[in-house]
Amino acid sequence: MLQDAEEAAAYGWGTKELAEYWGVSQRSVERWARRYPNLLGEALRAGARRAEAKVAGGLLRQATGQIVRRETIKPLLDAAGQPMLDSEGRVLHTVEREYFPPSEPAGEYLLGNRAPERWRSVQRIAVE
Repeated sequence: MLQDAEEAAAYGWGTKELAEYWGVSQRSVERWARRYPNLLGEALRAGARRAEAKVAGGLLRQATGQIVRRETIKPLLDAAGQPMLDSEGRVLHTVEREYFPPSEPAGEYLLGNRAPERWRSVQRIAVE
């Protein structure tokens, strides 16, 4: 049950969705979380932290750009059109790297929320 709660929270589920999944009322799930904060409450918080970390990591990769390695199923062929094999007899296949450049809006959002005093998109000017 606790593992279900943590996994569900990691996917963005709240007490309403958990209640539906378990077949109980939302109030019951909220009451259990308050009654057992070190168990169910912590499982929900741990799942939410995992989800937040995943989103933050994705936003950071989007803001800074990234190289993604993609393996394709297409075999490498020799001059005669036959699949090339490695020393153990396995068919060689292509490995490609794709570069995704930084996203300016993602960078602005990330910096604007992490250090708003330096990266705020709206400047405040004091008028005397």
